[in-house]
Amino acid sequence: MVAMAAGPSGCLVPAFGLRLLLATVLQAVSAFGAEFSSEACRELGFSSNLLCSSCDLLGQFNLLQLDPDCRGCCQEEAQFETKKLYAGAILEVCGCKLGRFPQVQAFVRSDKPKLFRGLQIKAGRQ
Repeated sequence: MVAMAAGPSGCLVPAFGLRLLLATVLQAVSAFGAEFSSEACRELGFSSNLLCSSCDLLGQFNLLQLDPDCRGCCQEEAQFETKKLYAGAILEVCGCKLGRFPQVQAFVRSDKPKLFRGLQIKAGRQ
């Protein structure tokens, strides 16, 4: 069975044809540098949190034909000056629930916390 959808003239056309038409139209729009809506990006298979640095990797996989669509859907990474650095952090862990999280338990009980200057680990009951 072929999925059908109503076309512009009201006749039924295969749904695949509509997807192909949508992809073609979106590709033409991307050539003009327009950004796509999140829905259009989802239709093209791109995540809503796609970073533009990921588009730079397409050439490694011989997927350069996806680059215009990727650029229309991606978000630029935050610049270094907008990032905040903090002097320290406190990791609060509940001793009674620690066994449920083996990765956290292994981290807390290892020497790894010493590698992070300013990290304090507080154990308590929550």
